[in-house]
Amino acid sequence: RYLKRIMLQATYIPVASDLTKHLPALSEEVPVYLRYHSVNLNPSLDPVAYPGRDFNLGLELDYAEAPPLPDRLVEIYLDDDLVSTSRVDLHSSEIPISIDPQKKLGPHLVTIVLPASGRYAPANRVELLEIQRSPLTLELERPTLAYLPGTVRYRGRVTSENGPVSEAAVTLKMGASKVSTTTNTNGGFGAEFDINIAGGLVGRQPLSVVVIPDDPWDQRLNETRHQVVVNLVNCILLG
Repeated sequence: RYLKRIMLQATYIPVASDLTKHLPALSEEVPVYLRYHSVNLNPSLDPVAYPGRDFNLGLELDYAEAPPLPDRLVEIYLDDDLVSTSRVDLHSSEIPISIDPQKKLGPHLVTIVLPASGRYAPANRVELLEIQRSPLTLELERPTLAYLPGTVRYRGRVTSENGPVSEAAVTLKMGASKVSTTTNTNGGFGAEFDINIAGGLVGRQPLSVVVIPDDPWDQRLNETRHQVVVNLVNCILLG
């Protein structure tokens, strides 16, 4: 335990020939103030992290005028969980931190702890970290008109701020027609299905697109686009 102040007290106990000459004595308590070498923690980290994805915490130790230690033990806590134990040197260090894929989304506390070491006092620093999933962006190429009956072909690409989203499950649905596919390493996909939509001569039909990412740090996407459909059968009959 590191104390800032201790109380000292002198005790005199006579021995040998002094036993008959002197009485035991006790001095008054005298406060002694202790000084330890301190260190300032200068962390650097992105304020946003993603579940299941590692991030780096940069850390620089500033001993000011105190003689620096060659390295120090550092403990990193995410809320109450110890997530990293490592040793850092005098220079800036990058400490990789892993985020549990099931970690709750929202604000969390990152606590950096330097335990005491000899004449060096402990130190700590608390930073705020927001854990969130990365929103997806959908690029979809579709024909200007889709003809019923017939086959409609779609191409698209799914990305996020982290880059292409691969191995994501993509489902397209229009009326009673539905098709599922998977994105490639570049985030691209292709799909086609035979449409079977009852309706008027020309109609603007909702096209539902659902993207379920394979990586835990990406957010599920649900979008509704629209497709103009021409019923060729009705056109022929009316013509």
